[in-house]
Amino acid sequence: MEFRNNCPSCLSPDFKINGPKGKKVTDVLGSIEITQDEYHIYKCSNCGLYFRSPILDDKELELHYANYNYKTLHNSALFPTERVVYKYLKEQHVESQRKSVLDFGCNEGVFLGMFVNDFKCYGCEIDQRVRKLAEERGILMLDDPDIKKNNQKFDYILLI
Repeated sequence: MEFRNNCPSCLSPDFKINGPKGKKVTDVLGSIEITQDEYHIYKCSNCGLYFRSPILDDKELELHYANYNYKTLHNSALFPTERVVYKYLKEQHVESQRKSVLDFGCNEGVFLGMFVNDFKCYGCEIDQRVRKLAEERGILMLDDPDIKKNNQKFDYILLI
């Protein structure tokens, strides 16, 4: 597990807990067991980014992507992180404006797909196996995760 001491966007150390604590979850992927410890959702006081900590470290993520079966592990319930973000985005929706949302690590777009009728939805996903599934949900996929390389701006950026 990797604990965040700074906001992953602006690197500010000033952030506060926002929402209930997420429960410890263990996924069994074939013969591999991956555990996500209890975590909190934080809101950066400087840039407003919502993020969670702790997160899986690089080795755990690599193991996760190598063994994850996207077709069998999703259920219809939202995770605590998703519930906080879902409520926030639904409150932000204005019928006359079509704001943009970028979801880093959008996976197959299950969560972001809930907003394609309300927002212009963009995704960024390194796992090529699921990018097409996200596109089929109406999500515009970015090829380069470095958004500083272009002048595109987003109203909301998710990292959940």
